Amino acid sequence: MDRIIRSHLIRKAFALVLALVVGLTFVPLLGSNAYAADDQPKDIFDAFTDLTEDDDAEEIDVSFDGSSPGKTHAIDITEPKIPKDESAADTVETDDTGRVSIDMVSPDVLERIAGSDAKLADISSYNEMYTMSVSRSGSVLTVNAALKYPYTRNGCLGGIYIDDVKVVSFNNYTTTSISNYRINLSSSQLTPGYHSVDVTAYVASTGEYVGDFRRTYRADITATPNYSGVFEVYSNYLVYAPYSSLWSNSAYDLYLEYSPDGKNWARSGYMRCNAIQLASQQQYQISGLIPNHYYATRIRYGKVINGQLFLGPVRGTGTYKTGPAKAPKIKSITCKAVKVKRHKVKHYGYYTGVYLYTEKFYTYKVKITVKLKKKPGTAGLWINGKFCKGNKKKYTATFTPYPNYSAKKPKGRKWGVVIASYQNKSYGGYSPLIQKKKKLK
Repeated sequence: MDRIIRSHLIRKAFALVLALVVGLTFVPLLGSNAYAADDQPKDIFDAFTDLTEDDDAEEIDVSFDGSSPGKTHAIDITEPKIPKDESAADTVETDDTGRVSIDMVSPDVLERIAGSDAKLADISSYNEMYTMSVSRSGSVLTVNAALKYPYTRNGCLGGIYIDDVKVVSFNNYTTTSISNYRINLSSSQLTPGYHSVDVTAYVASTGEYVGDFRRTYRADITATPNYSGVFEVYSNYLVYAPYSSLWSNSAYDLYLEYSPDGKNWARSGYMRCNAIQLASQQQYQISGLIPNHYYATRIRYGKVINGQLFLGPVRGTGTYKTGPAKAPKIKSITCKAVKVKRHKVKHYGYYTGVYLYTEKFYTYKVKITVKLKKKPGTAGLWINGKFCKGNKKKYTATFTPYPNYSAKKPKGRKWGVVIASYQNKSYGGYSPLIQKKKKLK
């Protein structure tokens, strides 16, 4: 009968856990603060998009030879509420979840275990009839449990359950204590959260099941993110896009942490590791940073279980310097078509050899020259995706348009230009952007 009761309660507990999982997975996504298009900070990709969406322009070529930041949805997700005490002891008690606790056993059953000399009236708590402790190191669980005298005379230990699954059985009706009993935990028993450990108690003379001694152990996340991602840093915010390989561990959420001094860490929020976010390749965006300041960042897996945040080992991802607070002061911008060459090609029929038509077109390159009023004081100037290094007043960059031909002469065509100073070629550290449209000379 007691096994039937336990099965019924286990099914109820499973339904509750399933409801919590669905809620934790989709409710934060529905309630997250996604940036609207007008509110989102202007990044480099948006600057190029703006330059190519002018209906009044005759022709616009935007050359982008460098790597383009992916146009994806940037999000800031509110961090879940975490209890003030994030640490938990390995030997804490939990509420009953379906298995019979020895504290619920009637005095007459306890008397049959302890014998007639038991003074039940003097016992303030039935917990006094046993001792138990649980600790974990890595994937090994150590259990200590013992019946106290006089209950050891007619009582015995029957076995050990972890999360209501029997892992050890003592069938000799003589075991009254276990010392430093080690159990190698399975992968399911190492999932984040608190796991119950029950040691069953029996009446030795009859084999009658009495109840359980209960303790719990905390299983933290042991997985480390297997790779980093792409950082793009601006003057007062940064964008982080994780590589797809980070999403291979779908059991956890992904957290990005950052620090202005390498000591005090802040957590940006989290991303659900699921197929929805993998398909859209969403990004972290951290706003409110200080210009011209170094920030350390790191990533780690995490999971919220019953309001408690469990975090795994960190993986360092580097230190990044934000860009200047102000854009460089421009003196002049010149766009010139260079290496202009006229081509004339006759086309004939493939089989007949009969003349069909003559094609005329131009090939050319574009040379952009930027003069500043003063040196930017950074690693260099970023022009349409090209990093022009050096702290100087004049920068030149040459681009090959795509497609590299035109039926008309290139002179007079409009050309989009996006300029910013940068701190580092690998991640940017861009200043505010300057956007212009110039005619080719």
